[in-house]
Amino acid sequence: MDGTSIQETKQHPQLPKEFVERVFLGFASTQALFAACKLKIFDSLHEQPNSASGLREKLSTDTHLMGLTMLLDTLVSLQLLHKDTSVVPNQYENTPAADRFLVTTSKHSFTGFVKFFMTQVQPRLTTDNLVRAIQEEETVIGETWKVLYQTKEDILVFHEGFDHLMSIEAPTLLSAFDLGGFTHICDLGGGTGRLAYEASQLYPDKKLTVFELPQVVDVADQFKPCADDYPNRDHVSFIGGDLFTDDLPKADLFTMVRIVHDWGEEKSDLLLGKIFRTLPSGGGVLLGEILLPEDKTGHITGNLMSMLMLAFADSGSRERTAQEYKELLQKHGFVNVQARTTDAAFCDAILAIKP
Repeated sequence: MDGTSIQETKQHPQLPKEFVERVFLGFASTQALFAACKLKIFDSLHEQPNSASGLREKLSTDTHLMGLTMLLDTLVSLQLLHKDTSVVPNQYENTPAADRFLVTTSKHSFTGFVKFFMTQVQPRLTTDNLVRAIQEEETVIGETWKVLYQTKEDILVFHEGFDHLMSIEAPTLLSAFDLGGFTHICDLGGGTGRLAYEASQLYPDKKLTVFELPQVVDVADQFKPCADDYPNRDHVSFIGGDLFTDDLPKADLFTMVRIVHDWGEEKSDLLLGKIFRTLPSGGGVLLGEILLPEDKTGHITGNLMSMLMLAFADSGSRERTAQEYKELLQKHGFVNVQARTTDAAFCDAILAIKP
């Protein structure tokens, strides 16, 4: 058996530590991260190491010193904090990764995505809901977007989360292929416009359009980056509409990031067929999706995200292999389908061309 399996030995069989830490107690690691973000631990330690007692005084809420120290030590074990035991009292500080991704003021902050998972995903990802999704093969939370978009605050939480994630992953996706030959990029389901804003940096000569639901377009201006950081931000325009019921804007490159995995075959076929008909000859579609290995194992993030899609999204929604995306795109007439893995955690790249 492998390292995460329950091993058998002749005497005193024991649970492998990796199984206990990564599988059995994996949920507790997530809870520790959520608690740290909610308490603003990483913000409080940003560029300023502190002791547990000093941090306790700095936090705005009543905090039990022993419990806080336990959390800090757990975060050290999770490699999110460093602990200096050479001084008394011991000092804690953020790791470089925590400073980059878990501080709310960082340009590369991941905290919005953490908040989205903490407030909208975690409460609904129960064992019973997952079992129901496996047995019934349909979403267990109702109509996904109606549930996740119930209030303006829900919309803001959702799109702040994906804005943060996109700010990290968009440059990698946009650099996976040479997109210099296209003139007008339209990001379908483009949320806050983050991919388009990043594209304005890499391709300042291109026209950039974001096509999103009207209620999302209404809040998108709250996420507009500052002109000093994005001098070409005004190259980006927004159009409100529905991917499935409204005409798509004219463009010679459509991008979709984490869109196809939300849908089963019927809706995916409807959307890709519509894109193909809208594109001019020589136009293309760039998908940002997790690529599973061909045997669909060994990619823990991809496997777990498939389970989430099963529970949260359209019936049949899932992560796919490069071959599955190739067949899906070729079915609608696309050619020259290329798939490339990237170092982004949630996003590989697939490019296809209309002949």
